[in-house]
Amino acid sequence: GDIELSLVCGSTTYNLPSTAVSVVSGDTVSFSELSFPALTATSAMQGVCKLKAALVVGGLTAESASSKNFAITDDLEGTFSFDQSQAQLGDTITLTGSVSKINGDPVDGTAEVYFEYKGEKYFMGVTSVDNGVLAYSYTFRGGTSGTYDIFLTVRDKYDNEQEFTNMESITVVDALDVTLSTNQQSYTPGDVMNVFGDVKSALGSYIESATVTITLDTLTASAALEESKYTQDMTLSPTIASGQHTVTVEVADGYGNSGTASTTIEIDPLATAIANTISPVSLNPQDQLTISVALSDQAGDPMDDAVTLTIMDSRSRIVSEKILAGGESVSYILPQFAAPGTWTITSAYLDAETGETVVEAEDAITVNEVQKISWYILGESLYIQNEGNVPYTDDVAIEVEGVDGDYLIERRRNLGVNETVVVDIGEELPTGTYSLS
Repeated sequence: GDIELSLVCGSTTYNLPSTAVSVVSGDTVSFSELSFPALTATSAMQGVCKLKAALVVGGLTAESASSKNFAITDDLEGTFSFDQSQAQLGDTITLTGSVSKINGDPVDGTAEVYFEYKGEKYFMGVTSVDNGVLAYSYTFRGGTSGTYDIFLTVRDKYDNEQEFTNMESITVVDALDVTLSTNQQSYTPGDVMNVFGDVKSALGSYIESATVTITLDTLTASAALEESKYTQDMTLSPTIASGQHTVTVEVADGYGNSGTASTTIEIDPLATAIANTISPVSLNPQDQLTISVALSDQAGDPMDDAVTLTIMDSRSRIVSEKILAGGESVSYILPQFAAPGTWTITSAYLDAETGETVVEAEDAITVNEVQKISWYILGESLYIQNEGNVPYTDDVAIEVEGVDGDYLIERRRNLGVNETVVVDIGEELPTGTYSLS
C-alpha cells in the first residue's frame, strides 16, 4: 500500500506526497528504507507540531500513528564579543560573533545593528552573516560620549529571526589628557615664554592631529601637534601686568575630543616710571615742603619699592637725602638761611644688584629771596641781625627819643646772611633814658 505522512501544527495540517511500501507478513521495513520526501520547516509552521502517518491499502486506512509533539521555532542562537570595552571618539570598534540555529547549524543571513543611547535607539546599518560568522566594525567619527548598548536582529533566508539584547556595552569617551609646562615660573615683561606639553587620548593612545590653542590674558597662539607633543614660544607684552597670570591650553581634534590644562606664571614688576608731586613749588625759608613719589611698573600699576629722594639747593649742595617707599610722602622744612634760587628735587629707583639708576624724576622749586632783620638791646648796645637769606643792603636808621631831645643814628652797612652788627649807643648819646625804634 502507501504511507501517507502529514504535519499537524495547531489547527493546520500539511499533507505530504504518499510513499509506496511493500512488506511481507512478519517482516519489518524501516522508514529509512523508504523514499520519504524531504520536509523543510517554514515560518508558517511555527508552534507545537506532530507528525501523523497512515498505512493506506486499497484506499482504506489500515493503521495510523502519531509522533510526540515537538516545536518549530524561528529562534537563533549566538555569541558575540567586542575587541574593547571603551572607545575614544574617532576609534573603531569591532564586534565579532557566531550565529546558529538551535540545532547548532550555522546560518547565512543578515544582521541589523542598533545602538541605544539614553533610551533612544539608532539604526546603524546591516552586515552579513556568512556560515554563521558575523563581523561588524564601526568608527565613532562624532557624536556624544557616554555608554552605548548594542542590539542585533539576525535573519536567515528561512525567515528565522532573533533579537540579541544581552550584549556588552561600549563606553565612549571624548576627553583628551593634556599636560602643560613652561620653561620657567617667573618672567620679566617682554621675555619669551616657551609653552610645551603632551596630548593623549583618555585611553592613553597618541593623537595624530589636533588644534592646540594657547592663551595668556589676551595673547593667543596656535601650536602644531607632532607625535602627540606640542611646543610654542610666546613673547610677553612689555606692558603685561605684574603678578600671577594663568596660561591655558585647549586641544580639540576632528572627532569631537577635547581637553584643557592650565598653569600659573609670575610676572616680576619692572620699574618704568617715577614721578614727584611737590607742594608748594615756590616758598620762603622755614616754609614746609611736601613731596610724594609715585613709582609705577610696566603696566602703570603702583610699586612700593624703595626710592632715593635727594634735595639739592641752588648752590648744588645736597641738603637732604633719604630712602622712602613708592607712594610715600615726606615733609621738609627749609632752613632759615636757605639759599635762594632754583632747588632740585630728584627721586631715583636703583637696581638692587648693580646700584645703577633704573628710572629717575627731577623737578625744580624756587626758594624766594627774603630780606629781614631783627634787633635787640643788651645794656647800652644795640644788636642788629640779618635773618634773611640774602645780604641786607638797606640803610638802617635808628630813631632815638629822649627827654632832652631826639636823635637819629644811621648806619650804612651791607649785612651778610646771618651776620650781626653791634651799635654802641653809649658812644652816640649823652647820659639819659631813651626810647629807640
